[in-house]
Amino acid sequence: MLISIITVTYNDVQGLERTIKSVQEQTATNYEHILIDGGSTDGSRALIEQHQDRFSYWSSEPDNGIYHAMNKGIAVARGDYLLFLNGGDTLCSEVVLTNVSLKIKQNIDIYYGDVIRIYENNKKVKKTYPKKLKFSFFIDSALAHQSVFIKKELFARYFYYNEKLHVLSDWEFLIYCICKENVSYEHLDLFVSNYDMNGLSSSEEGK
Repeated sequence: MLISIITVTYNDVQGLERTIKSVQEQTATNYEHILIDGGSTDGSRALIEQHQDRFSYWSSEPDNGIYHAMNKGIAVARGDYLLFLNGGDTLCSEVVLTNVSLKIKQNIDIYYGDVIRIYENNKKVKKTYPKKLKFSFFIDSALAHQSVFIKKELFARYFYYNEKLHVLSDWEFLIYCICKENVSYEHLDLFVSNYDMNGLSSSEEGK
């Protein structure tokens, strides 16, 4: 089983460096790292080139927003499951992917774990999610995509992320899969990522 970690970033070289480091420190080897940069001008490209031998794919060019960038990553991903770890986000420990791999059974479509939200001044708040996901959960909340492992075939079966939405497209995708199509899902009883609440997508999971 291969996990594709897709990192999208734009003009956040310090955050990107933290993300790359946390992925490269993983004890697991059954992953690929895909880096999609939106044409940064702050030194991010030089950082990417410095580590380019560790990426299965990377690009640095203007795009049409965060979900366009994510869709570019989906298109080239070779993994059975995809994890979207944006620039600035980090995996909680070096054994996260090892622990996740031990729990994954490939007959389940979506796995999701918990996250640690990182606010200004490095304030940390743990966020856990319920084992059962109902429509009522998605009305006023969302799963942090930094904690969700999605079977790649779901994107081919249904649709890629809606690029017309500035935020919330991953919320739309998950609510469609889980509440309308009733795909299988399972909660991972572990913290997956440190979620940088200063990033673009924090407004969608920050409720």
